[in-house]
Amino acid sequence: MTIEQIAARLAGKDDVPADYEPRPRPMRVPGGSILSHFPAGFTPSALQVDVLLRTEAAFNGGKRFVLIEAPPGTGKSNIAATLASWCGGSFVCTLTRQLQKQYLKLFSGMGLRELKG
Repeated sequence: MTIEQIAARLAGKDDVPADYEPRPRPMRVPGGSILSHFPAGFTPSALQVDVLLRTEAAFNGGKRFVLIEAPPGTGKSNIAATLASWCGGSFVCTLTRQLQKQYLKLFSGMGLRELKG
């Protein structure tokens, strides 16, 4: 199933308007739908698409910050990588060295750099 098919399926849900169309954002975004920035080699789950579309709508509505909280295994790392790519210059802070290594390995094609300090 493609990202567009998943998004179309979600658009039929009551909590996502059928006429959903992103509004221009106050801050500069490199371009394209947030879904087009999902890491290559991965297919987003319906939950990830839902979270990303809601996040895009929040930013388009003027929000400047979002907090994403979910149980282990829901794909928060892919969501964070997508948001970082979409924003064109974000930071993803991790609490542990193990998680830093995971990000660097999983998303090596996204130009991530490790910062220490």
